[in-house]
Amino acid sequence: MGDHLTDYGPAPGDTTTTNTAPLSIDKPGGDRADRLDRRCAPARGAGEKGWRAPHPNRHHMRMLIREATAEDWPAIWPFFHEIVTAGETFTYPTDLGRDTGRDWWLLPPPNRTVVAVDDAGKVLGTAKMNNNQSGNGSHVASASYMVDPACSGQGVGRALCAYTLEWARAAGFRAMQFNAVVETNAHAVKLYGSLGFEVLGTVPEGFLHPTKGYVGLHVMYRAL
Repeated sequence: MGDHLTDYGPAPGDTTTTNTAPLSIDKPGGDRADRLDRRCAPARGAGEKGWRAPHPNRHHMRMLIREATAEDWPAIWPFFHEIVTAGETFTYPTDLGRDTGRDWWLLPPPNRTVVAVDDAGKVLGTAKMNNNQSGNGSHVASASYMVDPACSGQGVGRALCAYTLEWARAAGFRAMQFNAVVETNAHAVKLYGSLGFEVLGTVPEGFLHPTKGYVGLHVMYRAL
C-alpha cells in the first residue's frame, strides 16, 4: 500500500475550530453518490491537523466523493501514471501499464474505489479500500490513496482517508492497516497520525527511493 498525499492542515499551534463531523456514506454496495459538502478551506502550513473553519473571504472547498467507474479511468490515469512513475511513494512497478493499473486500482464489490471530484466534475483524487487479508484475517481493512499533484493543498487526501475509515466501519471491519507507508512520505505519515494511526513497526530499507536510496516502510494501524 502506498500513498501520495500532499495536503496541508492548519499550521502548528492554530486553535481555529476544525470540522470533524463524520462523512455520510452509503453502506457497502450502495450506489448513491456520497456528498462531502464541507465548506472549509485548508490552511497552508506544516501541520496535518484537519479542516479549518472558513474565513468569509476564503475560497469554499466543495467535493463530492462517489464510487469510481471505468469511465473515470481516463481522468485518473494521468496523475496515477505520474505518481507511479516517480517511484517515491508506491511499491508498484514504475513501468506499470495503463490497463494493468486500471485492473489493480478499480476494485469490484465488496471492495470499493472512489473518486473525489469538484463541482465541475474534475477528478481531484482517488482511493481504493479493501480487506487487508483473506480468510481469518479479512476483518482488517486497508486502503490506498492518490491525489492529483496539481490539486495538492486542498484537503483531498484527508477527505479520502476519512471516507475510507467510515466505509470500513460501516462494512464491519475491526481495524484498518497500511502495510507499506514509505517513511520519507512525511505528509502521509503526519496525516495518518492525525487520524489515529500509529506506526507498529518499520521494515528497515524496505523501499528503494529513487533519490534517497533505501528507506524504511512503516506498518501503520488503527482500531475502528
